[in-house]
Amino acid sequence: MSSDKPTGKDIIRETMGAVGSNAPRTKPNVFRWFISHPKKMFKQIAALLIGYFLMTNLHWFFGIIFLGALIWIIYHWWGTFRIYRIGDINPGKVIHLNPDRIAVTTNMTKGFGNFPIIRILEVNLRKEDKVLNKIIPTLASYYNNPHGYPFWSEFHPFPINHGISNKEELQKFANSYTQSEIDRIDEFLDKIHTHEPETYKIDVETSGWKDYRDIVVGNLHKMIGPKDRVKTESE
Repeated sequence: MSSDKPTGKDIIRETMGAVGSNAPRTKPNVFRWFISHPKKMFKQIAALLIGYFLMTNLHWFFGIIFLGALIWIIYHWWGTFRIYRIGDINPGKVIHLNPDRIAVTTNMTKGFGNFPIIRILEVNLRKEDKVLNKIIPTLASYYNNPHGYPFWSEFHPFPINHGISNKEELQKFANSYTQSEIDRIDEFLDKIHTHEPETYKIDVETSGWKDYRDIVVGNLHKMIGPKDRVKTESE
C-alpha cells in the first residue's frame, strides 16, 4: 500500500473490502485488545447488562437495547478479527506524547494512480511505545467510497500491538516494511509542517490528487460525488 509506484497488486479486492498488500494473517489476543481499549469495552458490556436488566425486570420491549448491544459487540469483534487477518501493515512514528500521536503514511490508490497521504492521529500507546520518534508497526483498514473514485475514502491505522503481545510476531511485522517507507514519514511531515490530527494529501500538484483537488479524503461524510463536483465547478 505504501509503494511509490503502486500496481494492481497493491490491493486485492474482496466482496467486502480489501486485502492489504502487507496483511498480517494473524489473530488478535482478546485480553490484550480488551486492556488496550478499556473505555470501548466497558461501554459495550455496560450497554449489554443494562439492556438485559431492563428487559428482564421492566418490560420485554427493552430487549431492543439488549439486542442492539449484542449486535454491536458481535460486529466489533468480527471487524477486529478481520483486520488482523487482512489489514495493511505500515510503519508509524511517535511524534507527540501526552496526548500520544503517531504519523502514518500510505498510498490511497485502489491499484491505479498515485495518491499519497499522511495521517496524524491520537492513539493509546502502550508503555513500551511512549518514546518520541520511535517507529512502531501499525495495522490499518481502508474504507471504500460510493463515488467510483480511484482511491479509498478513509485510512484508519492503529498500533498493531493493541492486539498482539508475542515479541517474535511483533518483530516479524516490524521487519515487513522497508527503510524507504520509514523515511517517507519524515519526508511527508516536512511537507505539511504540522502535527495536528488530520489526513493530509501529499504532492497535490504532481500526484493523482491533481485531478481531485476538491475532494476531501479521510472523511467519507465530507466527500462530494461527481455531480456535486460539476455544480461546484460551474459556480
